[in-house]
Amino acid sequence: MVLFALWVRPDVTHVPAMPTPEKLAEIADSRDMSFDADDPPVVHVDVDYREGEKARWYPKNESPILRELVEAGKLPPVAERVGPEPVVVQGVEGIGTYGGTWIRVATTPSDINIITWRMNGSTWARWSPLGYPIKMHLAKSIVASDDNREFVLTLRKGVRWSDGEPFDADDIMYWWNDELLDKSVGNGTVLPQFLTNGKPGRLEKLDRYRVRFLFPEPHGQFMESIAVLSQYMMAPEHYLRPYHPTHGDPDVIEKALAATKMSSRRSLYRYQSAVTNPEHPRLWPWIYRTYKTTAPQVFVRNPYYYGVDPEGNQLPYIDRIQFEVQDGSQISISAANGFMSMQTRHLRYESYTDLMSRQEESGTRILHWYPASRSVYAISPNMNRRVEPGDPVTAWKAKLLARKEFRQALSLAIDRQTIIDAEYNGQAEPAQVAPGPESPFHHEGVMKAFTEYDPARANGMLDRLWMALGGKPEARDGEGARVFPDGSRMTF
Repeated sequence: MVLFALWVRPDVTHVPAMPTPEKLAEIADSRDMSFDADDPPVVHVDVDYREGEKARWYPKNESPILRELVEAGKLPPVAERVGPEPVVVQGVEGIGTYGGTWIRVATTPSDINIITWRMNGSTWARWSPLGYPIKMHLAKSIVASDDNREFVLTLRKGVRWSDGEPFDADDIMYWWNDELLDKSVGNGTVLPQFLTNGKPGRLEKLDRYRVRFLFPEPHGQFMESIAVLSQYMMAPEHYLRPYHPTHGDPDVIEKALAATKMSSRRSLYRYQSAVTNPEHPRLWPWIYRTYKTTAPQVFVRNPYYYGVDPEGNQLPYIDRIQFEVQDGSQISISAANGFMSMQTRHLRYESYTDLMSRQEESGTRILHWYPASRSVYAISPNMNRRVEPGDPVTAWKAKLLARKEFRQALSLAIDRQTIIDAEYNGQAEPAQVAPGPESPFHHEGVMKAFTEYDPARANGMLDRLWMALGGKPEARDGEGARVFPDGSRMTF
């Protein structure tokens, strides 16, 4: 038998074409982060709802797809679907046009869950493009008491779930009492964001459109918590209550258990709440259309979405979002072939050369944007590490992580430049998680703090820290690793 081996090497003699000066200027312009501090960018538009039907923003126009359904008598008029107090949002590029399918690629079937948060935005309040001020979104207003112990949240009138049913305070109370605090569905306790000094807050209904959060101590970050979390702070009671494990409708539950083959009432409830249940009403801009076991998974515009632009056009502009599911190694190929409409998720630096070299033939546009953190990877030490009773090692680790000298020494022990040369072809620089020089928020001291590779200095800092904690700096185990003062090995 004769065996042949064929070795294939890349063609290193071919030098890719370098970008022209004009192209480099276009790339630089695409990531310009400058802004006018006296006139910062605005997305949410404050309007006077007393203007009513005479206002420019009043709901009066919609997608041609929905207009056809209205004309056929299958949907109410747009003003009835949106309500008299819509969220008014303006895009940074002005008024948009209706139509189109946004094609995205996911790595797993569950990866389409991004529709529930990053592509949803149905929160009580939302951040401005520059962070503050926090603007009202699903909530019409949130009023705090002088001592920040009570917060009254008022809903917009006329908001509806995607099945046309009214959305009101009962849907918030149902989420709080029957999901969050009910152990048959949730964990039986309030979220950490609703604790003040470890003490839980309460929620009560005032009327159809108002609820009140009450806290035993001042909650100075309530608005920030609401802006981040509130997409989960509501549930369609009219749809979910019949399936509730403890006080749902027994006949409905038994029939659903038989039909779905679920093993328990709790699993049935989760099944009914799943993203892939098209019967579950939503407040999202796009809603799941038809259940499928395979890709593509399609979400279509929500005819009852509560947002409009300043000209009274119901949002969103895009008709559909379509998710293909591929192995992660294939996503860069799909991007290079122009298969995606717009996406940054799952695209990595190692695909850069392929994407840039094929953008002309694929008709794609590549934007060289910086992430706000300017860092792809970061190590985030847990400074609130749990101490297990009877386990001294956990206590030593908690003490170390709480000391900034320890975290600084860890930073000095990372050879960032070697990582950059190996993984990023030298096209990066050692830095902390901080805005870069192009940002108006840049601070050189923060960006470069403890980023030099200096093992000797790191060891010196650890020696001094060991002495401060009552240990011996020279103490090592048989393999040369540091040990805690009680003799146990220091490993993380």
